[in-house]
Amino acid sequence: MIYWTKEGENDDCWFVQTNNPTEEMLRKRSIFNMDQVKTVLSSAGQSSLDPAMNKFLHLFLETCGCSACATCVASLGFGTDIFVPDKSDDSYKPQADQIVADFLNDPNNYATMRTVRPDVDPSAVFGNEIAQYYPVAARKIFGARADFVFVTGWEQVADFIKKGCALQMALKNPGHFLAFVGYDDQANVLKYRDPWPERLNNGKTVQDMGQSEYTTNVQNFAIVYYPIERIAS
Repeated sequence: MIYWTKEGENDDCWFVQTNNPTEEMLRKRSIFNMDQVKTVLSSAGQSSLDPAMNKFLHLFLETCGCSACATCVASLGFGTDIFVPDKSDDSYKPQADQIVADFLNDPNNYATMRTVRPDVDPSAVFGNEIAQYYPVAARKIFGARADFVFVTGWEQVADFIKKGCALQMALKNPGHFLAFVGYDDQANVLKYRDPWPERLNNGKTVQDMGQSEYTTNVQNFAIVYYPIERIAS
């Protein structure tokens, strides 16, 4: 039997990080910085770039956690549409994962973030990289209930999904958030959606993860998003 979150099989509930405004800004800045460095190198009579510097100048793809958060919330059946006053057919439609990124990095929310992680200065970090912040964003933006938890292993993750929960978890290498929305108990695989489709580039909208991969390459914490019917519990 395959256990899914309420909308886990619905591709319309899948948010990818590669098309939101923050990623576009970072991508464009990366290209601009690269062009500037190449100009400097050319004027100095150099034609190649140190591999480490090349990697540094291509630092974007920052918002995987935001896209995973929006995917988890949407997969549970919560509304993720962000409404603007213009109601015409071609009105602007803000992307839910972009709103999560904005919330997590908004100075107006720093006081709240400090209560969640007193050991972290929110003005000095990318808020989207702090896992404990996501339950606050889920509640404030979407009205969803979520908790940051340390997980004991595969069985606990499978049990959460059997109970209708979605889980946002992070890979060790690369450091990258995923949205887990299903579990196949016969094949013993977790079903997840990847905010970065090009990472595997296999054309699938839902990926499978076996226990071996989970054990070796998934970090031991999760943001657990609860079904709508458990909000009041």
